Amino acid sequence: DLNRYTEAAQNIRTARAIRPADTDFIVQLGWLAYRQGRYGEALGEFVRAATAHPGRWACYAQAAALCRLDRHGEAIALLRQEVDRRPNYAEAYIELCDAYEDQGRYDDALTVAQSAVGACPLDDSAHTALIRMLRRVQRLDEAEAVTRAALERMPRAPDLVIELGRICDDRND
Repeated sequence: DLNRYTEAAQNIRTARAIRPADTDFIVQLGWLAYRQGRYGEALGEFVRAATAHPGRWACYAQAAALCRLDRHGEAIALLRQEVDRRPNYAEAYIELCDAYEDQGRYDDALTVAQSAVGACPLDDSAHTALIRMLRRVQRLDEAEAVTRAALERMPRAPDLVIELGRICDDRND
């Protein structure tokens, strides 16, 4: 967070020497490269981490790097496999939604966001993704209805309140 990347990388490498089997350090090296715009290097680290310890976070990281490298097709294929493996995880759908949105495939993103809410009806991030996509395709009345219904179930979710504000802003209200 302080942009002291060289020091951060050295600390990660030192920790990795102490615990070489801990793939979290590989993932952290990947995110460090990602934050510096070295997406190819980041992808390499994420793939290494996923090979050593397959998991959803390594998958999401790979997809993020692939999208930055404009390899959306590969990212979407990877995320589709993850959705198939973990159909009850909203995060998998949300990551897929983001990849579709990044490509401008808003109808596909909306469908996936609806699936995220269906898989996890009390996940505010899933609702936020759905609301964002409804706003993106200019279905503001539906976005407001979804937001208000979600707020009734999750009144302490600040992201939903922010989305309601964005809907009002979209309407210049």
